[in-house]
Amino acid sequence: MSSAWRSRTTRAINRSSKKLKQSTRQRFVSLEFDSPSAALEQNIVENEIQLDSEIARQLVKLACLTRNFKGSGHATRLQTS
Repeated sequence: MSSAWRSRTTRAINRSSKKLKQSTRQRFVSLEFDSPSAALEQNIVENEIQLDSEIARQLVKLACLTRNFKGSGHATRLQTS
């Protein structure tokens, strides 16, 4: 994943999170789950979905990045194209 893509995605999320008022964000319930370590999660993805280890590594990396969007107050859509 390129740093340019990450930077564009972060800017887009920051812009869209500013659109929601704090009172609106407070009306939604969120659940927080612990995640396995990246190595364990990669192993799970490889074995459960039967993926190549490099693709599984990239998926786990993407999952870790999306989990770091805490506090944005809204659902986030990531575009991969």
